[in-house]
Amino acid sequence: MLQRTLAALFFLISLFGSFPNSLPAQDQESIQTDTIYLIQYLKQLEQKYTVSFSYNHTLLKEIKIFFLPTYSSLEACLDSIQSQTAIRFERVNEAQFLLIPIRQAAQFRVVEAGTGLPVYSLIVQVNDQPKTYLLPHSDQQYVIPELFPTDSVRFKSNFHVPLRTTAEALFSLEGPLQLTSRTVHLKEVIVQEYLTNGVAFRLQDHSIHIDMQKLGLLPGETDKDVLLLLKNLPGIRTPDGKPGSLTIRGSSLDQNLMLFDDIPIYHPGHFLGTISPYNPLVIDKVDVYRSTLPAKYGGRVGGLISLQTENPLEDSASVTAMSSTIYGGIKLKLPLIKDKLGLLLSARSSFPSNTFAPKLSAYTQLNYQGSRLDTVLLRPHEVVDPFRVRFRDVVGKLVYQINPQHQVSMSYLGIFNRNNFRLNDTIRGPQEEQVADLNNWGLTTKWSAKLSPRLQTHLSLTRSRLSLHNATRIFRRNGPIIHRGNESELVDTRLMAEANIQASSQLQLESGYHLFTQSLDNMLRNENGQFVPNRTDQASIHSVFASLKPQWARLSADIGLRLGYYEPISQLYVDPRLSTSVILNRSLIAKASAGQSHQNMQQRLTDDFDDFRLSNQYWFMPMSPRGVMEGRQAMIGALYEQAGWLVDVEIYTKNIQGLEREVNLAPQKSGSIHSRGTDVFVKKKWGAIESWLSYSYSHVQTKFEAIEEAMFNQPHIANVSGILHQGPWTLAISWGYMAGMPVEIPNIDPNHPNSNGLQELVVPYTDRFPAQHQLDISTTYSFRSKKNRWKAVIGAAVINAYNQLNYINIIQNNPLVSNPYRYGLGFTPDMHVSISF
Repeated sequence: MLQRTLAALFFLISLFGSFPNSLPAQDQESIQTDTIYLIQYLKQLEQKYTVSFSYNHTLLKEIKIFFLPTYSSLEACLDSIQSQTAIRFERVNEAQFLLIPIRQAAQFRVVEAGTGLPVYSLIVQVNDQPKTYLLPHSDQQYVIPELFPTDSVRFKSNFHVPLRTTAEALFSLEGPLQLTSRTVHLKEVIVQEYLTNGVAFRLQDHSIHIDMQKLGLLPGETDKDVLLLLKNLPGIRTPDGKPGSLTIRGSSLDQNLMLFDDIPIYHPGHFLGTISPYNPLVIDKVDVYRSTLPAKYGGRVGGLISLQTENPLEDSASVTAMSSTIYGGIKLKLPLIKDKLGLLLSARSSFPSNTFAPKLSAYTQLNYQGSRLDTVLLRPHEVVDPFRVRFRDVVGKLVYQINPQHQVSMSYLGIFNRNNFRLNDTIRGPQEEQVADLNNWGLTTKWSAKLSPRLQTHLSLTRSRLSLHNATRIFRRNGPIIHRGNESELVDTRLMAEANIQASSQLQLESGYHLFTQSLDNMLRNENGQFVPNRTDQASIHSVFASLKPQWARLSADIGLRLGYYEPISQLYVDPRLSTSVILNRSLIAKASAGQSHQNMQQRLTDDFDDFRLSNQYWFMPMSPRGVMEGRQAMIGALYEQAGWLVDVEIYTKNIQGLEREVNLAPQKSGSIHSRGTDVFVKKKWGAIESWLSYSYSHVQTKFEAIEEAMFNQPHIANVSGILHQGPWTLAISWGYMAGMPVEIPNIDPNHPNSNGLQELVVPYTDRFPAQHQLDISTTYSFRSKKNRWKAVIGAAVINAYNQLNYINIIQNNPLVSNPYRYGLGFTPDMHVSISF
């Protein structure tokens, strides 16, 4: 019995041990059928069939397929892969294949979980690509083009929990995508694409933040000149069309603070303010304040424009070259030590100005209206030879990352200008010659430290120097040469120590100490052509500030106080500042601000656009309390965003005391300027088209001996703009309407031979000039190499396309009947090319 049992057991073991080998081949292979990573399977095919495949490893690394190794041919294997994936094979030759991903658009609706309410805007990020601001189409369908199934897609909304999914999940959606509602702290609310791509509005401090790497095209410009970009925003205006003439809600350029990596800029820019004083290639971020400034900023009574350069700590070196019809430039980013030490260098220079480009000719005519260089005023036989406009700027930045907690940086800015001419009479000989130089350099050294997760500190030292030189010689046939001219030097040194404490998740404290020392030296040219001292001023300003920034679910506030001690007159100034925003509901946010500030360095307020006089750019330092400017301003407003619409309204008032005004080349002291107005901004995006309307109502008055309208006041300014994105092409068009400038009647000498004729010309415009309007157009075409080794942008722009004649003033100094008026910028074309490696 035992033997039979053992024999039966042995038979069964033998039977089951040999069972797999006795199965048919097809059944055996069916059991081995499984999933495998596509890349692993491709490697097996390469070995078996002696072929090679070219593909994007990152794109395909997560794809799995079912495989059957008994396929009889390579073609059958490839057909199987194509049937299972969004991939097609393209044969290069007998032994080489390309794997081409098949991309498609994902179309879906987005609603709020629980309520089912539509979500009207999203921030979308595909893989590691830049974030984009997405709006639904008219049928509430969102569309993301050219997705591959394995793409990672991240959705973010100010009022919902971020969601990450895959393109494959979006393709297979049977209903709307659902986002979970969440409680939002107002400090996190940022209005993306406030104006266009790269321009955002921060509710926390009411500032406009510009990311130059994302900045889109704007009408009339192709080289991303930020100062000209700003005129598209309500409340910011360039009365004569030049970036150096920016006014922010009634504050003139000298009342607005402009910083370049903390270096203060004390002049309007290249060629008397027609070209911005910095290379746009190096600018990374820009912060703009139109209302009350945070307590950390002092020394100005107007707005703020703060420019920050790029961080050169990158993995690889890069080169960007650019050129317009006026200048050319280059930028280098060099990682000297990976993740430790980086260098940024840039240079820009004007082309030889004896070959005038159309844009430079238009700027020349704008700048020299009413001067001896105005072609209308040249007498018979008079020629200007030579006339040169030369400028250049240099930027350098060195960043050393000591460790994750400590960083040291050094930034340098150098600006150089020279304009010179010689006026000759072909019969009488030389008549007049002039040399005008404007040079500005600045250096900032900054140490930043994260001493703990809650404490950050910054310590910086900045020194800048502005020098102006203007020398004129007038030749007389039977007399000595007449010498005229001025020299001025302004030196500004700043020591700033600041700390930022995150006391809790809902409370932040910012505080610091600033020491500013400033000196001014002015000289006049005597009859012998030598410059002799005229006036020297020196001052030190000590300031401390503190800001409390509470952040609750629906309310954000910045409560600040700045104390300033002005040494020359032993005066202490107390400047409170307040900004706040409140979420009323998911579509409506209310905001308000108020504050006070003081400014000691100032320029005299003029009543004309005499840009060719370099003396207009001279600064002075008050030596009595009467000469220190005091500014007070307040704003209330609301922002509405829903269904792709954005509406922003701000009502403001501003009063500045302590101005000095220049009338007929003589200072008239003790004055003030008061402005009030309303700024409205409406934007709507229609698929590939962005459109917006900006409107400003303002009333700006000066009070010296009498109350008058400010000579740059335009009560109504409206702009209608649109941008079309079509593949590599972008087209931007803007039409602007501006109320006419107030008429400033010059003092007319009744004994002048032309006084009657001049009076007749002036009389038709006793109150305000005719309304201004103009059309600006720009377009760009972007392209890159197949392997993304380089990219290029070609652009063209036209300012005032139909050459509208816009009056801006009457020449105040000795106007002539033949040419008494000043006009704005006429038809001005330009081209721009940039290439990056």
